[in-house]
Amino acid sequence: MNLEELSKQYRDSGTACRVRAEQLQRELRTARLNEHGKHALRVRIMHLEDMATATLSTANFLARYYDRTRS
Repeated sequence: MNLEELSKQYRDSGTACRVRAEQLQRELRTARLNEHGKHALRVRIMHLEDMATATLSTANFLARYYDRTRS
């Protein structure tokens, strides 16, 4: 596997995290949850968004890795 392929895998994972966070955001707006349930869902969304950001950042780094080393 080369860095371009690895970058794509990271991008796919980051996108999946974002999609799931968006689904949970919709659920948070529509579900009838007590305060504990809402808090747990918010924490889960926050972790997914953090994972998406880190994973997509890594994907971008890997995609441009060779461009950086050639400069």
